Amino acid sequence: MTSSTAYVLADDVILRDEAPYLQSDARFLFLARQALTLYLSASTFETLVFLTTARIPNQAWEYYLDRCAVNGDVPKRPEFDGFWQALVEMQVLRPSEAGERSSRPHSNLGLKPSETCRIQPMSFPTRVSLVLTARCNLACKHCLRESSPLLRGEGELSTERVLRLMEELDSNGATSIQLSGGEVTVRKDILEIVDYTRRLRSHVQFLTNGFVLRPGLIEVLAEVQAAKKQGFFVHLSLDGGTPATNDWLRGARAYSRTLSAMESLSKAGVTVVVESCLTPRNIGELELIANLCLDRGVSQLTFHPISYTGRAGCNPLFLPIEAVEQAASTVDALARQFAPAMTIEFGRQFSPHRRDADDSSLLPANTTGAGMFHMAIGADGKVYPCIESVGAPSLVMGDVQTDSTSEIWRGPQWDLFRGGWTTDELEGCRGCIFDGRCSTQACRCYAVATGMGFYSPFRDCYANKHILWGGDGR
Repeated sequence: MTSSTAYVLADDVILRDEAPYLQSDARFLFLARQALTLYLSASTFETLVFLTTARIPNQAWEYYLDRCAVNGDVPKRPEFDGFWQALVEMQVLRPSEAGERSSRPHSNLGLKPSETCRIQPMSFPTRVSLVLTARCNLACKHCLRESSPLLRGEGELSTERVLRLMEELDSNGATSIQLSGGEVTVRKDILEIVDYTRRLRSHVQFLTNGFVLRPGLIEVLAEVQAAKKQGFFVHLSLDGGTPATNDWLRGARAYSRTLSAMESLSKAGVTVVVESCLTPRNIGELELIANLCLDRGVSQLTFHPISYTGRAGCNPLFLPIEAVEQAASTVDALARQFAPAMTIEFGRQFSPHRRDADDSSLLPANTTGAGMFHMAIGADGKVYPCIESVGAPSLVMGDVQTDSTSEIWRGPQWDLFRGGWTTDELEGCRGCIFDGRCSTQACRCYAVATGMGFYSPFRDCYANKHILWGGDGR
């Protein structure tokens, strides 16, 4: 390739050098608009960093040759030319404009991971949950936040602070930012916040109950979708296949409002995903829920058991483990039935299940994503290990009102979540028939959020379910 045209890395590319993470030697490129993640060799990664300044192909090739010599890689010009052409076609590389020398900052290269922890986390979280408000126009029986119309929202981050925070997260290399509540649309500045997300390189998830989609909001959501392509979606909840089952849980008119929101958003070109919580009342309506979503243009539907956190801990909404496993089988069958028109999944984040010992991608048994690659920020700016732990005083890791997110992430207060405890310290696990193969042993935030101690078993742990309902938990 002898082109004299200079190319530069596109402005919306994120580069992450995470070689220390779990000693993985991982380096990757992320492009939200194409839902693209490419894992790269050291030489290829360094060459892409080199291309944050405009270069012609031969300059890039010479630099790549040099890096291969240093890193012990074997350079092949045909493969390099093919990779270059693919990057141009995917618009990862673009022709530089007249007088342009470099693109905006692209990577986390200036960030260093914590030096005091036993297990190395990401140098900055890839996934960040940002709670915009605890207020809500509903008071659902299973609400994680215990939100309701009665809350006033004192202490919420200002519009300016939210925008600066999103820019900070994006600049540090967060690949996914989730905007949630409460109910995000109760904020008077929500149009401005949503509109700002089109500037972010991160994938953005917008969570709403869809009860009140103000004039102009659907239009802005559609504009952001058009700009970010696959890097954006709106998340709705439907917890029943009929008004009776859904509205019993979520409140009057929630069913009709949610279906209307699905249809309006889909018609506007917005990608819609739906989450459905399993309860004793809707367990027989899974296919009905799936058909309702498919008919209204939903692209993905996830079913999962209700967690014990928030208001759900006060309500009898939980299923025996046998019912959960039967639901999982039903969802697997629905996934095959509805593919490829709609993706259907069963989420086990709140349901204990066996760890797959053959899965090399699993984190160590005494870690989860919390504090390793995930961080959550409450409506008041307090920082937590994960979305489940928001509001738990003992799990506050910092405050964005006083410190930057990168400073907070590097602090020693996270060390407990980075290998600072062992599974032998867990109360109630030793001798349990599920010990060592339970997926939820590592999630200490959930234990605390459900009112237990850091080392205590969950209220819905395998052992408790085994005692209550029998069976071997399969």
